[in-house]
Amino acid sequence: MGIVSLSWLFGDALARAGQAQLLALGWGWRPLFLASAAGVGLIFLLCLLFLREQPATQTTETAVVEEVAVAPVPTATGPLPRASYSVAAGAFAFTLVNVTLSEWLPLYFSQRGLSQGGAALASGLYPAMGGVSAVAFGYLGDRTNAQGRLWLLVGGLVITALTLAGFLLPLSPLLLVGLAGLATGGPYAWAVGAAALDLGPKEKAASLNGYLDGTGYLGAVVAGEAVAGLA
Repeated sequence: MGIVSLSWLFGDALARAGQAQLLALGWGWRPLFLASAAGVGLIFLLCLLFLREQPATQTTETAVVEEVAVAPVPTATGPLPRASYSVAAGAFAFTLVNVTLSEWLPLYFSQRGLSQGGAALASGLYPAMGGVSAVAFGYLGDRTNAQGRLWLLVGGLVITALTLAGFLLPLSPLLLVGLAGLATGGPYAWAVGAAALDLGPKEKAASLNGYLDGTGYLGAVVAGEAVAGLA
């Protein structure tokens, strides 16, 4: 899950670095959005040309066996595991922090005296360190059990809270932003992804993941509405 998460963590950092370069060249917001749309269009064309429905080496017989094996899986029903409420709370908290920092760091750095391009570039430190955190969490998580991964989640929450409190002190903003990325990236990627496999049987993983990720998006709503109201 840590490797999968690198696309949107390091991708976010690279996108911000590219946007910083365009802003430094004097581009406004309208051409910046058009450039982003062009990038998505290019990715679409690459997927259209090279992405396949299944591995080319997979035989028809293997596909039939897999289909037969999957068919009897029962529908996921029943109450949610108790531990899922704790993970859902973590997903809510990490998404709240993640969306708040992703959206407000460019403004924060610009108010610290950086240019628009410089602020965009500096804000990319947060997702970049989040990518490092995702890989580290995956490495540590694979070497412990489900209970150990839950404690890694709790540890990430505590470190995140302490890091955010550090913004009240005369400390380096870049240091604090980097620490925030390290504290949130890995636990967030696990809470809204692979955690579903720890919390119940495999046939309930998709339902649990929807519950956890959906709770996380409630945190995104709060970040978009409540935080903006406070600002």
